[in-house]
Amino acid sequence: MTSVEQQVINNYQSWLRLGHKHHPRRLKVRSRRPLVCPSASIELADSVFAKFDEVTESVVYFEDSITISEIVKDVVDRERFQIDNRLTGQCITRLCVHWDNGCRLGWFVSKTSLEPEEVSTVCTIKDSCRWRAENGSSICAPCSRVRNIKLGESLT
Repeated sequence: MTSVEQQVINNYQSWLRLGHKHHPRRLKVRSRRPLVCPSASIELADSVFAKFDEVTESVVYFEDSITISEIVKDVVDRERFQIDNRLTGQCITRLCVHWDNGCRLGWFVSKTSLEPEEVSTVCTIKDSCRWRAENGSSICAPCSRVRNIKLGESLT
C-alpha cells in the first residue's frame, strides 16, 4: 500500500467515524458530458488506462486505453488484475457506494498530502475523468500514486 493510499483510507475512515453521512462539501461538476471512473472495479470496467509500477509506487500511463473483453474478465485473476492495473468505466453516480452528490473517493484522494511533482500529460482519460472534473487538475498527482482503491461497502 502506498502512502497516498494509506492517507485516503485513514481520512475516509476518520470522516465516517465522526458520523458524517454526506459529502463534506457540494461538488461542482465542470462537465456535462458523460464522465468515467478512474477507479472502476473489474465488474464495471471497460478498459485499462495504466499499470501500477510497484518499484516507483506510481502509475505508468498507456498511450491508449486498452479495452477489456468479457472473456479476459473471465480468465484473469480479478483481484490481482485490479491491483496491477488502473481500470476505468462509465461513472455510475447514484449506484456507486462512493456517490454522495459527487464522488467521495475522488474527494478524499484530492485531499492527500503529496509533494508537487510533474504529472504525466498522457493520461488517456483526463478529459473525461470524474475525479478531475470535480476536483480540478491538482488531483492528478495523488491519482498517479494509487491503485484501484476498493474500500468496500463496510465504510459507508
